[in-house]
Amino acid sequence: DTFVFVADPLKPFAEESGFSNTLEGYLKNTVSVLELFKAAQSYPHDSALKKQCLWTKHYLEMELSNSPITSVRDQYLKREVEDALSFPHYASLERLDHRRKLLRGSCVEKNTRVMKTSYCFPNVCSSDILKLAVEDFNFCQSIHGEEMKRLDRWIVENRLQELKFARQKLAYCYFSGAATLFSPELSDARISWAKGGVLTTVIDDFFDVGASKEEMESLIHLVEKWDLNCVPEYCSEKVEIIFSVLRDTILETGEKAFIYQGRSVTNHIVKIWLDLLKSMLREAEWSSEKSTPSLEDYVENAYVSFALGPIVLPATYLLGPPMSEETVGSPEYNQLYKLMSTMGRLLNDIQGFKRESAQGKLNSVSLHMVHDQDNGGEEEIIECIKGLAERKMVELQKLVLEEKGSVVPRECKEAFLKMSKVLNLFYMKDDGFTSQDLMSVVKSVMYEPVTLQDESLT
Repeated sequence: DTFVFVADPLKPFAEESGFSNTLEGYLKNTVSVLELFKAAQSYPHDSALKKQCLWTKHYLEMELSNSPITSVRDQYLKREVEDALSFPHYASLERLDHRRKLLRGSCVEKNTRVMKTSYCFPNVCSSDILKLAVEDFNFCQSIHGEEMKRLDRWIVENRLQELKFARQKLAYCYFSGAATLFSPELSDARISWAKGGVLTTVIDDFFDVGASKEEMESLIHLVEKWDLNCVPEYCSEKVEIIFSVLRDTILETGEKAFIYQGRSVTNHIVKIWLDLLKSMLREAEWSSEKSTPSLEDYVENAYVSFALGPIVLPATYLLGPPMSEETVGSPEYNQLYKLMSTMGRLLNDIQGFKRESAQGKLNSVSLHMVHDQDNGGEEEIIECIKGLAERKMVELQKLVLEEKGSVVPRECKEAFLKMSKVLNLFYMKDDGFTSQDLMSVVKSVMYEPVTLQDESLT
Protein backbone atom coordinates (compact mmCIF):
# COMPACT_ATOMS: atom_id res chain seq x y z
CA ASP A 1 0.00 0.00 0.00
CA THR A 2 1.02 3.60 -0.59
CA PHE A 3 0.82 6.01 2.32
CA VAL A 4 1.35 9.73 1.84
CA PHE A 5 2.56 11.58 4.95
CA VAL A 6 3.06 15.24 5.69
CA ALA A 7 6.82 15.68 5.79
CA ASP A 8 7.24 17.40 9.20
CA PRO A 9 6.03 14.55 11.46
CA LEU A 10 8.68 12.30 9.94
CA LYS A 11 11.56 14.76 10.40
CA PRO A 12 12.62 13.20 13.75
CA PHE A 13 13.17 9.89 11.93
CA ALA A 14 15.25 11.42 9.12
CA GLU A 15 18.53 10.27 10.61
CA GLU A 16 19.32 6.84 11.99
CA SER A 17 20.51 8.39 15.26
CA GLY A 18 17.26 10.30 15.65
CA PHE A 19 15.29 7.16 14.97
CA SER A 20 17.25 5.21 17.58
CA ASN A 21 16.41 7.78 20.25
CA THR A 22 12.71 8.02 19.38
CA LEU A 23 10.51 6.27 21.96
CA GLU A 24 13.79 5.13 23.55
CA GLY A 25 14.61 3.04 20.50
CA TYR A 26 11.51 0.87 20.94
CA LEU A 27 10.62 1.10 17.28
CA LYS A 28 14.03 0.14 15.95
CA ASN A 29 13.28 -3.15 14.23
CA THR A 30 13.05 -4.33 10.66
CA VAL A 31 9.26 -4.07 10.42
CA SER A 32 9.25 -0.42 11.50
CA VAL A 33 12.22 0.53 9.35
CA LEU A 34 10.51 -1.14 6.39
CA GLU A 35 7.39 1.00 6.92
CA LEU A 36 9.49 4.15 7.27
CA PHE A 37 11.33 3.27 4.05
CA LYS A 38 7.99 2.99 2.22
CA ALA A 39 6.72 6.25 3.71
CA ALA A 40 9.88 8.17 2.84
CA GLN A 41 9.49 7.29 -0.84
CA SER A 42 6.30 9.34 -0.97
CA TYR A 43 8.32 12.57 -0.74
CA PRO A 44 11.67 11.80 -2.44
CA HIS A 45 12.30 15.51 -3.12
CA ASP A 46 12.24 16.45 0.59
CA SER A 47 15.85 16.62 1.75
CA ALA A 48 15.20 15.26 5.24
CA LEU A 49 13.10 12.37 4.00
CA LYS A 50 15.58 11.68 1.23
CA LYS A 51 18.16 11.09 3.98
CA GLN A 52 15.66 8.85 5.72
CA CYS A 53 15.13 6.90 2.53
CA LEU A 54 18.88 6.39 2.14
CA TRP A 55 19.59 5.19 5.65
CA THR A 56 16.51 2.99 5.88
CA LYS A 57 17.50 1.42 2.56
CA HIS A 58 21.02 0.82 3.91
CA TYR A 59 19.61 -0.62 7.15
CA LEU A 60 17.33 -3.00 5.26
CA GLU A 61 20.15 -4.13 2.97
CA MET A 62 22.30 -4.88 6.01
CA GLU A 63 19.48 -6.77 7.72
CA LEU A 64 18.90 -8.74 4.54
CA SER A 65 22.49 -9.95 4.44
CA ASN A 66 23.14 -10.40 8.16
CA SER A 67 19.92 -11.55 9.85
CA PRO A 68 19.48 -15.32 10.27
CA ILE A 69 16.19 -16.94 9.26
CA THR A 70 14.86 -18.94 12.19
CA SER A 71 11.12 -18.97 11.54
CA VAL A 72 8.42 -18.72 8.89
CA ARG A 73 7.91 -15.08 9.95
CA ASP A 74 11.62 -14.33 9.35
CA GLN A 75 11.39 -15.84 5.90
CA TYR A 76 8.27 -13.84 5.07
CA LEU A 77 9.80 -10.61 6.37
CA LYS A 78 12.96 -11.18 4.35
CA ARG A 79 10.91 -11.52 1.19
CA GLU A 80 8.92 -8.40 2.04
CA VAL A 81 12.18 -6.47 2.37
CA GLU A 82 13.45 -7.91 -0.92
CA ASP A 83 10.26 -6.79 -2.65
CA ALA A 84 10.41 -3.29 -1.17
CA LEU A 85 14.01 -2.85 -2.33
CA SER A 86 13.40 -4.34 -5.79
CA PHE A 87 10.00 -2.75 -6.43
CA PRO A 88 9.66 0.66 -4.74
CA HIS A 89 6.02 1.72 -4.32
CA TYR A 90 6.11 4.09 -7.27
CA ALA A 91 7.01 1.16 -9.57
CA SER A 92 4.95 -1.58 -7.91
CA LEU A 93 1.90 -2.75 -9.85
CA GLU A 94 -1.06 -4.14 -7.93
CA ARG A 95 -1.31 -7.46 -9.75
CA LEU A 96 2.40 -8.17 -9.38
CA ASP A 97 2.13 -7.41 -5.68
CA HIS A 98 -0.89 -9.72 -5.34
CA ARG A 99 0.92 -12.56 -7.08
CA ARG A 100 4.01 -12.21 -4.88
CA LYS A 101 1.93 -12.28 -1.71
CA LEU A 102 -0.01 -15.35 -2.85
CA LEU A 103 3.10 -17.25 -3.85
CA ARG A 104 4.79 -16.45 -0.57
CA GLY A 105 1.92 -17.43 1.64
CA SER A 106 1.88 -13.99 3.17
CA CYS A 107 -1.11 -14.90 5.29
CA VAL A 108 0.71 -17.56 7.32
CA GLU A 109 1.48 -14.99 9.96
CA LYS A 110 -0.35 -11.66 9.90
CA ASN A 111 0.74 -8.93 12.32
CA THR A 112 -0.97 -5.59 12.76
CA ARG A 113 0.90 -2.99 14.79
CA VAL A 114 -1.19 -0.48 16.73
CA MET A 115 0.81 2.09 18.71
CA LYS A 116 3.03 0.08 21.09
CA THR A 117 1.15 -3.22 20.83
CA SER A 118 1.40 -5.93 18.19
CA TYR A 119 -1.77 -7.93 17.66
CA CYS A 120 -1.57 -11.28 15.93
CA PHE A 121 -4.62 -12.69 14.16
CA PRO A 122 -3.66 -16.28 13.30
CA ASN A 123 -6.99 -17.05 11.61
CA VAL A 124 -7.36 -13.80 9.65
CA CYS A 125 -6.24 -15.57 6.48
CA SER A 126 -7.04 -19.26 6.62
CA SER A 127 -6.15 -21.77 3.96
CA ASP A 128 -9.73 -21.47 2.63
CA ILE A 129 -9.35 -17.73 2.14
CA LEU A 130 -5.95 -18.27 0.52
CA LYS A 131 -7.52 -20.75 -1.89
CA LEU A 132 -10.26 -18.26 -2.76
CA ALA A 133 -7.66 -15.57 -3.41
CA VAL A 134 -5.72 -17.91 -5.70
CA GLU A 135 -8.89 -18.89 -7.55
CA ASP A 136 -9.79 -15.24 -8.02
CA PHE A 137 -6.34 -14.43 -9.39
CA ASN A 138 -6.46 -17.33 -11.83
CA PHE A 139 -10.04 -16.52 -12.87
CA CYS A 140 -9.03 -12.96 -13.75
CA GLN A 141 -6.00 -14.33 -15.57
CA SER A 142 -8.20 -16.59 -17.69
CA ILE A 143 -10.26 -13.54 -18.71
CA HIS A 144 -7.04 -11.74 -19.61
CA GLY A 145 -6.04 -14.70 -21.77
CA GLU A 146 -9.30 -14.53 -23.71
CA GLU A 147 -8.91 -10.79 -24.19
CA MET A 148 -5.40 -11.29 -25.53
CA LYS A 149 -6.75 -13.76 -28.10
CA ARG A 150 -9.28 -11.15 -29.21
CA LEU A 151 -6.55 -8.57 -29.54
CA ASP A 152 -4.34 -10.96 -31.53
CA ARG A 153 -7.23 -11.46 -33.98
CA TRP A 154 -7.82 -7.69 -34.11
CA ILE A 155 -4.21 -7.11 -35.17
CA VAL A 156 -4.43 -9.70 -37.95
CA GLU A 157 -7.87 -8.59 -39.15
CA ASN A 158 -6.62 -5.00 -39.42
CA ARG A 159 -3.35 -6.01 -41.12
CA LEU A 160 -1.19 -4.28 -38.54
CA GLN A 161 1.35 -7.12 -38.71
CA GLU A 162 1.96 -6.12 -42.35
CA LEU A 163 3.55 -2.85 -41.23
CA LYS A 164 7.12 -4.14 -41.02
CA PHE A 165 8.50 -0.86 -39.68
CA ALA A 166 6.34 -1.09 -36.54
CA ARG A 167 7.32 -2.74 -33.28
CA GLN A 168 5.03 -5.54 -32.14
CA LYS A 169 4.31 -4.70 -28.49
CA LEU A 170 0.83 -6.08 -27.80
CA ALA A 171 1.96 -8.08 -24.76
CA TYR A 172 3.43 -5.00 -23.05
CA CYS A 173 0.50 -2.79 -24.03
CA TYR A 174 -2.06 -5.22 -22.64
CA PHE A 175 0.04 -6.02 -19.56
CA SER A 176 0.12 -2.36 -18.52
CA GLY A 177 -3.68 -2.44 -18.29
CA ALA A 178 -4.08 -5.97 -16.93
CA ALA A 179 -1.60 -5.34 -14.10
CA THR A 180 -3.53 -2.28 -12.93
CA LEU A 181 -7.14 -2.46 -14.22
CA PHE A 182 -7.44 -6.19 -13.55
CA SER A 183 -11.05 -6.60 -12.34
CA PRO A 184 -13.30 -8.61 -14.72
CA GLU A 185 -15.80 -5.72 -15.01
CA LEU A 186 -13.10 -3.42 -16.40
CA SER A 187 -12.77 -5.39 -19.64
CA ASP A 188 -13.82 -2.47 -21.88
CA ALA A 189 -11.26 -0.17 -20.25
CA ARG A 190 -8.50 -2.78 -20.62
CA ILE A 191 -9.28 -3.40 -24.29
CA SER A 192 -9.34 0.34 -25.03
CA TRP A 193 -6.08 0.81 -23.06
CA ALA A 194 -4.35 -2.02 -24.96
CA LYS A 195 -5.56 -0.96 -28.40
CA GLY A 196 -4.46 2.59 -27.66
CA GLY A 197 -1.02 1.29 -26.72
CA VAL A 198 -0.69 -0.82 -29.87
CA LEU A 199 -1.82 1.99 -32.16
CA THR A 200 0.33 4.68 -30.57
CA THR A 201 3.37 2.39 -30.95
CA VAL A 202 2.56 1.80 -34.63
CA ILE A 203 1.99 5.51 -35.28
CA ASP A 204 5.12 6.52 -33.37
CA ASP A 205 7.17 4.21 -35.60
CA PHE A 206 5.27 5.49 -38.66
CA PHE A 207 6.32 9.08 -37.95
CA ASP A 208 9.77 8.01 -36.79
CA VAL A 209 10.95 5.69 -39.57
CA GLY A 210 8.05 4.42 -41.67
CA ALA A 211 6.54 7.45 -43.43
CA SER A 212 7.30 10.21 -45.88
CA LYS A 213 6.28 13.82 -45.16
CA GLU A 214 3.38 13.36 -47.59
CA GLU A 215 2.14 10.26 -45.75
CA MET A 216 2.35 11.99 -42.37
CA GLU A 217 0.36 14.98 -43.58
CA SER A 218 -2.15 12.73 -45.36
CA LEU A 219 -2.90 10.79 -42.15
CA ILE A 220 -3.36 14.02 -40.21
CA HIS A 221 -5.65 15.41 -42.91
CA LEU A 222 -7.86 12.30 -42.81
CA VAL A 223 -8.29 12.53 -39.04
CA GLU A 224 -8.75 16.30 -39.16
CA LYS A 225 -11.45 16.00 -41.83
CA TRP A 226 -13.16 13.06 -40.06
CA ASP A 227 -15.71 12.58 -42.82
CA LEU A 228 -17.46 9.25 -42.36
CA ASN A 229 -19.84 9.79 -45.27
CA CYS A 230 -17.32 9.57 -48.12
CA VAL A 231 -14.74 7.06 -49.26
CA PRO A 232 -11.31 8.32 -48.14
CA GLU A 233 -8.49 8.81 -50.63
CA TYR A 234 -5.24 7.27 -49.45
CA CYS A 235 -1.82 8.24 -50.69
CA SER A 236 -0.36 4.86 -49.73
CA GLU A 237 -1.27 1.44 -48.41
CA LYS A 238 0.40 2.22 -45.07
CA VAL A 239 -1.84 5.25 -44.58
CA GLU A 240 -4.89 3.18 -45.52
CA ILE A 241 -4.09 0.47 -42.97
CA ILE A 242 -3.40 2.93 -40.15
CA PHE A 243 -6.33 5.27 -40.77
CA SER A 244 -8.80 2.42 -41.22
CA VAL A 245 -7.96 0.76 -37.89
CA LEU A 246 -7.69 4.13 -36.16
CA ARG A 247 -11.14 5.20 -37.40
CA ASP A 248 -12.77 1.90 -36.43
CA THR A 249 -11.12 1.92 -32.98
CA ILE A 250 -12.20 5.49 -32.26
CA LEU A 251 -15.79 4.69 -33.28
CA GLU A 252 -15.83 1.47 -31.23
CA THR A 253 -14.50 3.24 -28.13
CA GLY A 254 -16.99 6.06 -28.62
CA GLU A 255 -19.91 3.62 -28.83
CA LYS A 256 -18.84 1.82 -25.65
CA ALA A 257 -18.24 5.10 -23.83
CA PHE A 258 -21.76 6.25 -24.72
CA ILE A 259 -23.13 3.34 -22.68
CA TYR A 260 -21.18 4.48 -19.61
CA GLN A 261 -21.49 8.23 -20.08
CA GLY A 262 -24.91 8.68 -21.69
CA ARG A 263 -23.44 11.17 -24.14
CA SER A 264 -21.21 11.15 -27.21
CA VAL A 265 -17.49 11.54 -26.51
CA THR A 266 -16.26 10.51 -29.98
CA ASN A 267 -15.27 14.07 -30.94
CA HIS A 268 -13.10 14.31 -27.84
CA ILE A 269 -11.37 11.02 -28.68
CA VAL A 270 -10.75 12.26 -32.24
CA LYS A 271 -9.18 15.42 -30.80
CA ILE A 272 -6.93 13.37 -28.50
CA TRP A 273 -5.58 11.47 -31.50
CA LEU A 274 -5.28 14.59 -33.64
CA ASP A 275 -3.25 16.36 -30.94
CA LEU A 276 -0.91 13.36 -30.85
CA LEU A 277 -0.46 13.24 -34.63
CA LYS A 278 0.32 16.96 -34.85
CA SER A 279 2.86 16.74 -32.02
CA MET A 280 4.58 13.82 -33.74
CA LEU A 281 4.69 15.76 -37.02
CA ARG A 282 6.33 18.68 -35.22
CA GLU A 283 9.03 16.37 -33.84
CA ALA A 284 9.58 14.87 -37.30
CA GLU A 285 10.00 18.36 -38.75
CA TRP A 286 12.52 19.31 -36.06
CA SER A 287 14.47 16.17 -36.92
CA SER A 288 14.41 16.61 -40.71
CA GLU A 289 15.30 20.29 -40.47
CA LYS A 290 17.99 19.56 -37.85
CA SER A 291 16.61 22.40 -35.75
CA THR A 292 17.16 22.73 -32.02
CA PRO A 293 14.03 23.78 -30.13
CA SER A 294 14.15 25.43 -26.73
CA LEU A 295 13.69 23.18 -23.72
CA GLU A 296 10.31 24.79 -23.05
CA ASP A 297 9.08 24.14 -26.59
CA TYR A 298 10.40 20.60 -26.51
CA VAL A 299 8.71 19.65 -23.22
CA GLU A 300 5.42 21.34 -24.16
CA ASN A 301 5.28 19.24 -27.32
CA ALA A 302 6.95 16.10 -25.96
CA TYR A 303 4.47 15.36 -23.18
CA VAL A 304 1.80 15.03 -25.89
CA SER A 305 4.01 13.11 -28.36
CA PHE A 306 4.85 10.64 -25.58
CA ALA A 307 1.48 9.20 -26.61
CA LEU A 308 -0.23 8.41 -23.30
CA GLY A 309 -3.28 10.52 -24.19
CA PRO A 310 -4.93 7.96 -26.53
CA ILE A 311 -4.21 5.18 -23.99
CA VAL A 312 -5.36 6.66 -20.69
CA LEU A 313 -7.87 9.39 -21.57
CA PRO A 314 -10.41 7.25 -23.53
CA ALA A 315 -10.13 4.54 -20.86
CA THR A 316 -11.29 6.96 -18.16
CA TYR A 317 -14.66 7.07 -19.92
CA LEU A 318 -14.95 3.28 -19.48
CA LEU A 319 -14.22 2.98 -15.76
CA GLY A 320 -17.80 3.66 -14.65
CA PRO A 321 -18.13 7.15 -13.13
CA PRO A 322 -19.74 9.90 -15.25
CA MET A 323 -17.29 12.35 -16.81
CA SER A 324 -18.95 15.57 -17.98
CA GLU A 325 -17.52 17.88 -20.64
CA GLU A 326 -16.69 20.32 -17.84
CA THR A 327 -14.75 17.60 -16.01
CA VAL A 328 -12.59 16.54 -18.97
CA GLY A 329 -12.02 20.20 -19.81
CA SER A 330 -11.06 21.13 -16.26
CA PRO A 331 -7.56 22.25 -15.22
CA GLU A 332 -7.43 19.30 -12.81
CA TYR A 333 -8.02 16.68 -15.53
CA ASN A 334 -5.51 18.25 -17.88
CA GLN A 335 -2.94 18.63 -15.11
CA LEU A 336 -3.25 14.92 -14.27
CA TYR A 337 -2.54 14.13 -17.90
CA LYS A 338 0.35 16.59 -18.17
CA LEU A 339 2.08 15.47 -14.96
CA MET A 340 1.83 11.78 -15.88
CA SER A 341 3.04 12.35 -19.43
CA THR A 342 5.86 14.76 -18.56
CA MET A 343 7.20 12.37 -15.93
CA GLY A 344 7.07 9.49 -18.40
CA ARG A 345 8.75 11.48 -21.15
CA LEU A 346 11.61 12.48 -18.83
CA LEU A 347 12.17 8.89 -17.68
CA ASN A 348 12.10 7.71 -21.29
CA ASP A 349 14.56 10.42 -22.33
CA ILE A 350 17.02 9.41 -19.61
CA GLN A 351 17.01 5.74 -20.61
CA GLY A 352 16.89 6.38 -24.36
CA PHE A 353 19.45 9.20 -24.44
CA LYS A 354 22.45 7.24 -25.73
CA ARG A 355 20.46 5.33 -28.36
CA GLU A 356 18.66 8.42 -29.59
CA SER A 357 21.85 10.48 -29.67
CA ALA A 358 23.45 7.83 -31.89
CA GLN A 359 20.42 8.15 -34.18
CA GLY A 360 20.73 11.93 -34.28
CA LYS A 361 17.55 12.55 -32.29
CA LEU A 362 17.05 15.22 -29.67
CA ASN A 363 15.61 14.68 -26.22
CA SER A 364 15.60 16.56 -22.92
CA VAL A 365 19.07 15.30 -21.94
CA SER A 366 20.77 16.36 -25.17
CA LEU A 367 18.87 19.66 -25.20
CA HIS A 368 20.08 20.43 -21.68
CA MET A 369 23.62 19.83 -22.91
CA VAL A 370 23.07 22.23 -25.82
CA HIS A 371 21.30 25.02 -23.91
CA ASP A 372 22.94 24.71 -20.46
CA GLN A 373 26.56 23.95 -21.22
CA ASP A 374 27.71 25.51 -17.93
CA ASN A 375 25.49 23.29 -15.75
CA GLY A 376 27.72 20.25 -15.54
CA GLY A 377 28.27 17.13 -17.61
CA GLU A 378 26.06 14.27 -18.68
CA GLU A 379 25.77 12.65 -15.23
CA GLU A 380 24.81 15.92 -13.51
CA ILE A 381 22.19 16.69 -16.16
CA ILE A 382 20.68 13.19 -15.90
CA GLU A 383 20.47 13.53 -12.10
CA CYS A 384 18.76 16.90 -12.54
CA ILE A 385 16.19 15.41 -14.91
CA LYS A 386 15.64 12.45 -12.56
CA GLY A 387 14.87 14.94 -9.79
CA LEU A 388 12.39 16.74 -12.02
CA ALA A 389 10.67 13.45 -12.89
CA GLU A 390 10.44 12.62 -9.17
CA ARG A 391 8.83 15.99 -8.44
CA LYS A 392 6.27 15.42 -11.20
CA MET A 393 5.46 12.05 -9.64
CA VAL A 394 4.96 13.58 -6.21
CA GLU A 395 2.73 16.34 -7.65
CA LEU A 396 0.69 13.66 -9.39
CA GLN A 397 0.29 11.67 -6.16
CA LYS A 398 -0.88 14.78 -4.32
CA LEU A 399 -3.40 15.65 -7.03
CA VAL A 400 -4.81 12.13 -7.10
CA LEU A 401 -5.25 12.07 -3.31
CA GLU A 402 -6.65 15.61 -3.10
CA GLU A 403 -10.38 15.60 -2.34
CA LYS A 404 -11.15 19.24 -1.62
CA GLY A 405 -12.27 20.99 -4.79
CA SER A 406 -11.65 17.92 -6.96
CA VAL A 407 -14.02 17.45 -9.92
CA VAL A 408 -12.46 14.29 -11.39
CA PRO A 409 -13.82 11.00 -9.92
CA ARG A 410 -11.26 9.18 -7.77
CA GLU A 411 -11.39 6.01 -9.94
CA CYS A 412 -10.48 8.08 -12.99
CA LYS A 413 -7.72 9.98 -11.20
CA GLU A 414 -6.15 6.72 -10.12
CA ALA A 415 -5.82 5.62 -13.77
CA PHE A 416 -3.19 8.35 -14.22
CA LEU A 417 -1.31 7.19 -11.12
CA LYS A 418 -1.46 3.56 -12.25
CA MET A 419 0.04 4.42 -15.61
CA SER A 420 2.79 6.39 -13.85
CA LYS A 421 3.69 3.22 -11.91
CA VAL A 422 3.83 1.26 -15.17
CA LEU A 423 6.22 3.88 -16.56
CA ASN A 424 8.46 3.74 -13.49
CA LEU A 425 8.63 -0.05 -13.82
CA PHE A 426 9.40 0.10 -17.54
CA TYR A 427 12.12 2.74 -17.15
CA MET A 428 13.56 1.77 -13.78
CA LYS A 429 16.79 0.31 -15.22
CA ASP A 430 16.66 0.82 -18.98
CA ASP A 431 14.13 1.31 -21.77
CA GLY A 432 12.03 -1.65 -20.69
CA PHE A 433 9.35 -1.05 -23.30
CA THR A 434 11.82 -1.36 -26.17
CA SER A 435 13.77 -4.31 -24.72
CA GLN A 436 12.50 -7.78 -23.83
CA ASP A 437 13.79 -7.74 -20.24
CA LEU A 438 10.32 -7.48 -18.67
CA MET A 439 8.73 -10.40 -20.52
CA SER A 440 9.08 -12.66 -17.48
CA VAL A 441 7.10 -10.11 -15.46
CA VAL A 442 4.47 -9.89 -18.21
CA LYS A 443 4.10 -13.67 -18.34
CA SER A 444 3.72 -13.93 -14.55
CA VAL A 445 0.66 -11.68 -14.66
CA MET A 446 -0.93 -12.87 -17.89
CA TYR A 447 -0.02 -16.50 -18.50
CA GLU A 448 1.27 -18.30 -15.42
CA PRO A 449 -1.44 -19.36 -12.93
CA VAL A 450 -0.74 -19.39 -9.22
CA THR A 451 -0.85 -22.91 -7.75
CA LEU A 452 -1.20 -23.85 -4.10
CA GLN A 453 1.26 -26.69 -4.74
CA ASP A 454 4.00 -24.08 -5.25
CA GLU A 455 6.89 -24.78 -2.86
CA SER A 456 6.68 -21.29 -1.40
CA LEU A 457 3.14 -21.93 -0.16
CA THR A 458 4.02 -25.01 1.81
